[in-house]
Amino acid sequence: MVLRSIMRGVERLRRCTDGAVVVEFAISVWLLIILMVGAMEFGRAFYHHRLITNSVRDASRYLARVEDRNDPAFQANARNLAMRGSIDPTAPLLLSYWNDANTVQFLAADYDNAAGDYRCAATCAVIRAVATVPYTPPASFLGALGINAITFSVTHEERFIGE
Repeated sequence: MVLRSIMRGVERLRRCTDGAVVVEFAISVWLLIILMVGAMEFGRAFYHHRLITNSVRDASRYLARVEDRNDPAFQANARNLAMRGSIDPTAPLLLSYWNDANTVQFLAADYDNAAGDYRCAATCAVIRAVATVPYTPPASFLGALGINAITFSVTHEERFIGE
């Protein structure tokens, strides 16, 4: 008798559909939250990459316009411009984790223009700015996925114009 009443109760629960929508929502809401947080984290990373790209471009343009592109003072100004958005060394950093000046390098190269492909003399001086910035995401979603560090490598070249 007891077994029969237990079997009836189990059969009644199996056929009952009350609350099925709530259970489905409770299962699927976690997937939606994970997708939303992931999109925000990757959006933040893309924003930081774009900020680094623009600042490295500005720094290489600055060095392309100064008199002596190999002068350490001008290169320090260009590094400050890349990392701080200003040549002022006391200006706040654009990104708090990008605080190592050695991550930004400037190379001056001469390209052969004997064929006359470019509007310059027989050799064109080019400034190449290279930044290798370690991006450490906040200890949240990406860290849970095992992505602890990403390195942004940005390069920009400008033809030396001088003043």
